Amino acid sequence: MALNLLAQSVTGTPGIGLGALEGIGILGGEGGGLINEDSAIGTFIKILSNIIGVMTIIALIWFTFVLLTGAIAWLGSGGDKTKLQNAQKQITNGIIGLVIVLVATFLISLIGNLIGIPNILSIAGFIKDLGPK
Repeated sequence: MALNLLAQSVTGTPGIGLGALEGIGILGGEGGGLINEDSAIGTFIKILSNIIGVMTIIALIWFTFVLLTGAIAWLGSGGDKTKLQNAQKQITNGIIGLVIVLVATFLISLIGNLIGIPNILSIAGFIKDLGPK
């Protein structure tokens, strides 16, 4: 309802959705028209998407590793208070890192959808591109 009112106030025509607005992404009509693999911008978007996807996977693996090594350090602390506190800090940092990566992934996906790049985090597309053509 609010989006319809926004579209009506911007376009002046009742009942016309946000797709009737000119621009990019959801405001640019059907599909936004940005992703054309033959164009330079399409190639840039594809490369950017692949970089973001790979960095997201690496970050998730890294923070999972930090979390697991913190848990192992906790188990191996043997009652030493200093080792236990260091292990707790490491586990806390791992959890904070995972949350940051998950929130960043959500925000990147949301922004990608808003500007017309719905598959900005397409890891499957990246893996498919690595294979033979």
